Amino acid sequence: MREKDLPKMDSTTLADIGNAFVNLVCLFGLIVYIIMIVTTIAAVAASILCGSYDHSVSWTFIPKTFINLIWSKTPRK
Repeated sequence: MREKDLPKMDSTTLADIGNAFVNLVCLFGLIVYIIMIVTTIAAVAASILCGSYDHSVSWTFIPKTFINLIWSKTPRK
């Protein structure tokens, strides 16, 4: 391929700017997501190492309270 065979680059269009912006936002979101995962793993590991980690409380606390709340509201015969 010679240089004159290559298509000429047009001036930056609105679509190019939009694509670049979307890519930037996606990249930022991905970085934030990775940071959240890493901090979650670090928090769980720290609580296990400190010996204050209780499986029954941390993971099922919210579902249990939610189910108990619904169960207490349901009428019984």
